[in-house]
Amino acid sequence: MPYNVELCYGYFEGECGIYHAFRLVAPEKDFPDDVEKSLAESLETKADNPNFKWDCMHLNLPDAIVERIKADGVREYLTAQKGGHTAVCGPAKRSCERNLPDEVYQGVGPCRSYSFSPDQSQR
Repeated sequence: MPYNVELCYGYFEGECGIYHAFRLVAPEKDFPDDVEKSLAESLETKADNPNFKWDCMHLNLPDAIVERIKADGVREYLTAQKGGHTAVCGPAKRSCERNLPDEVYQGVGPCRSYSFSPDQSQR
């Protein structure tokens, strides 16, 4: 299932060129009423200025970004668990999967990992 966003963009044609502003909106949420105004303010103009235009487009997030967000979520969840979490991957953890930063693999991924509570010894 692809994850997606709405990319809203505004542009203003001034004397010195065209200027752009962007805002991401979650598509499953009610569309915010202030998008046009906030884009115009970012460009230091008013929404009713005839040289200001805006629109939105649907974008799928790249798989690499989705995987990183998921890995961050797992890492945060495991960090929040009482007693901590440790992985037995050692230096080979980078070869486990998906070339993500080392800290992502701290106890996650296809590596064998073990949870322990403070009263148990580390395996």
